[in-house]
Amino acid sequence: VAGVVDGAAASLEAGLAQHGDVCEMTGQSTVVNAAVDAGRLRRDALGTLSVLPHPLPGLHIVYGSMVATGGILRWFRDEFGGAFDELDALAGTAEPGSGGLLLLPYFLGERSPIWDPDARGALVGLSMATTRADVVRAIFEGTAYGLAHNLEELDKVGVRPAVLRVLGGGAKGTTWNQIKADVTAL
Repeated sequence: VAGVVDGAAASLEAGLAQHGDVCEMTGQSTVVNAAVDAGRLRRDALGTLSVLPHPLPGLHIVYGSMVATGGILRWFRDEFGGAFDELDALAGTAEPGSGGLLLLPYFLGERSPIWDPDARGALVGLSMATTRADVVRAIFEGTAYGLAHNLEELDKVGVRPAVLRVLGGGAKGTTWNQIKADVTAL
């Protein structure tokens, strides 16, 4: 397939071939794509989501896109060290809840679902007991809740996936994928 944006190509790669199929791709950003039958698409119900043509006839892609999910992990790696696979394993050693940390993943503003270019990230709840593992897990949890927020927006347009397919560089992270599964119940 030539001449499609990465999200449309990723939708094909993930096998989104019928109404209701959903994937998320995480690299620098996270994009949630849903295949929607053209006859069921109500543009007035999109809310914070966007739409583009699907490479397959009769379908559209309804999507929500976050700005900096994988970018936050890359920032942490670049500033504080470690390889991605090491950071993923490290996050797995921290308890759910990240030792009380809460990360807002708006390091570069945010697109869907809040559409605020001036939004900024926050890491709240730091203490002398906070570990490196807690911080990495907070990155994974905060971005997973952003993913869940976009899935809630998809639910408003009538798309409720039974399965969430994952791809992109973020798909390599066993711990990150488990956190996404736990947070989204998919």
